Amino acid sequence: MRLFYALCLSLMMALAQPVMAEPPKPLEDKTEYPSAEEVLAYDVGQIVIGEEDAPVTVVEYFSLSCPHCAAFYKKGLPQLKKDFIDKGKVKLFIRHFPHNAPGLMAARLVRCQPKEQQHTFIETLLNMQDKWAFTNEYEDSLKTIAAVGGVDGDAFKECMANKGLEEMIIQEVQNAGGGLKVTGIPAFYVNGTPLVGSTDYESLKPLILEALEKQE
Repeated sequence: MRLFYALCLSLMMALAQPVMAEPPKPLEDKTEYPSAEEVLAYDVGQIVIGEEDAPVTVVEYFSLSCPHCAAFYKKGLPQLKKDFIDKGKVKLFIRHFPHNAPGLMAARLVRCQPKEQQHTFIETLLNMQDKWAFTNEYEDSLKTIAAVGGVDGDAFKECMANKGLEEMIIQEVQNAGGGLKVTGIPAFYVNGTPLVGSTDYESLKPLILEALEKQE
């Protein structure tokens, strides 16, 4: 009898112990993104600098509100043009990858402009980045800058109301993030090969030289 009560007591104590549930497994991202090749081949909305038949293609993902992107544009791009682009060896594809609300609005403003004017707007916005990108009043600041560039208030308002364009840019960012695994900006791909680590020109140059050697 004592053995019976002892067994019952042991069973009751076991049942009273909290059951430790297994930690939840992280949700799998089942979203189907385009392949890296498909993303790199997508050419809507990009700015092209250089000769069409240049043997090496450099694709850059950047945000207009990114300080590192502005630094490369001011310091690295002139050197890239001098060493490779102006010699017909490299063509540069510049693609929007806005990483915050000011960057997204600025990208929309650029994309609303005629193709031949977009690079000028990019240059202006990057050179004046400290005037608009880091303030809560970035929309008013962008509107002022746009007006200097010939975009009146009605045109600016119409551009900002274009939700289709906004959704397109966001989808492009998601595709680049999913298909190419872009996580930081600026991000560079030289004939499809990503630049890993530092994103300054001195790190980009060896990858370009390697790609040129493969073309010989």
